[in-house]
Amino acid sequence: MKTKKTKKSFAFIIASAMVFSFNANAQWQSKASSFATPQRGIQEMIAVNSNVIWAMGYDATDPNGGIVTDFTRSTDGGKNWTAGNMTTFPDYILVGIAPIDGNICYGTIFSLDNSNAKIVKTTDGGLTWTEKLNYDFGVFGLEEFKFFADIYFFNANEGIVYGDQSNGYFTIFTTSDGGNNWTRVPEANMPVAIAEDESSYIFSSEGIGNTVWTVSTSGRVWKTTDKGLHWNAYQTQETLIDYSNLKMRDAMHGLWGVRDELYRTSDGGLTWTEVETSGTWFTNDLAYVPGTASTYVSTGGHDFDGYGALHGIGSSYSVDDGNTWITLDTAVEHISLAMVNPFTGFTGGFNTDSVTRGIYKYNGSALGYSCGNNLTSMCHKGHTICVANGSIANHLSHGDNLGACSSRLALDGESPDNLQLSIYPNPIANSATISFSNSQSQKVSLKIFDVSGRLVSTLADRIFEAGENEVVWNADLLNAGIYFLQFQSAENLKTEKLMVTK
Repeated sequence: MKTKKTKKSFAFIIASAMVFSFNANAQWQSKASSFATPQRGIQEMIAVNSNVIWAMGYDATDPNGGIVTDFTRSTDGGKNWTAGNMTTFPDYILVGIAPIDGNICYGTIFSLDNSNAKIVKTTDGGLTWTEKLNYDFGVFGLEEFKFFADIYFFNANEGIVYGDQSNGYFTIFTTSDGGNNWTRVPEANMPVAIAEDESSYIFSSEGIGNTVWTVSTSGRVWKTTDKGLHWNAYQTQETLIDYSNLKMRDAMHGLWGVRDELYRTSDGGLTWTEVETSGTWFTNDLAYVPGTASTYVSTGGHDFDGYGALHGIGSSYSVDDGNTWITLDTAVEHISLAMVNPFTGFTGGFNTDSVTRGIYKYNGSALGYSCGNNLTSMCHKGHTICVANGSIANHLSHGDNLGACSSRLALDGESPDNLQLSIYPNPIANSATISFSNSQSQKVSLKIFDVSGRLVSTLADRIFEAGENEVVWNADLLNAGIYFLQFQSAENLKTEKLMVTK
């Protein structure tokens, strides 16, 4: 979830009397969202990769949200943004987006008179949009249904859309052909709604692999592990949700912000434990930082009628799964958030005009790897150096690693010499065997990242016995290029460069 609206009235509780501090902090670089209309806020932001980012806008001057189908996107890593509008559907409101690449994106919209909901798709970067599913409330007799709250795609062909109850059970559709045809999930494949007013929650979907989590207004976490075909629901400590951010870092671990409470799961979302935090975590949005062990970023805006950030405006990050939060800035109002890697991320704010503000790009040191003066600590040919943010990607592509060479920090450094880790063969044509030794039985995580810091594969995240161990990595599906293996245990953290050839 990126930014919030009331579930019952679909209202954005943001007023026009906002006070901004436009003295851009050094951690965030201001960019123009390119919306022609002033005071367009960014309510949802999704980074497809380090180059392609989509975001959807709303009217910050209208407490009820207004009729807005504005969106903006960047295909050059956030340097420039191009705004658009779904002019084909003039009487509809944009609810959610699911971008595939710089050209293809899906959206969910609903009519102002609450009589119709649609799934739409663009294949030309938003210049034109076509209808892919028309859910007419009158035709289908959908007295309870309001709209599709969220949409998520696993890949270019397979996706799901999640909505309120209709005809006595939740309205979930799946597609396997790029949105051309949609099939409603049968009532028998999902839990019974616990109340007539239990409904879907906007921007709540979170996906990893074939698994998706989402949240209902009754405080249940809904989960599917087979791309939406079957669902389970788990009751939490919360019983009424009207403000929620659920973000997973892997299949088992994640954080969930509900108003001013922060919860953590270690069993895939079945149970949640409240986190006792230190420092300031901002409650407007939350994001896991790809390529890290347990780093998250939080953002904050103003609080209006119980919505928005409760802890002020600004941003912060945590490298220990949400226990301790380190403030990045308190000068910028950040609404939505998307992180790409430890040194690249974007937030949405509010624009002044088409060429002034609206987007902020992270411009600080790699999170958790700072060596002061806004520089990032890196290991270069056995020597620890400090580099500017703009040079990090280049150093990684040449085999350098984030973190000091001899650091024993829990998350950020190289391991001591007692770890015996080998990869054979390397370069890798098809597969490689990763060998390592454990001094004791312990949990070991083996993850593969690309040069942008994106996690491409989790090879292992489980207990290994003491002594010699092996894991085979099949690299057949990856393109040729440079990748990084991250080994992490209670004793060691080490990164090794891999070369995949074809």
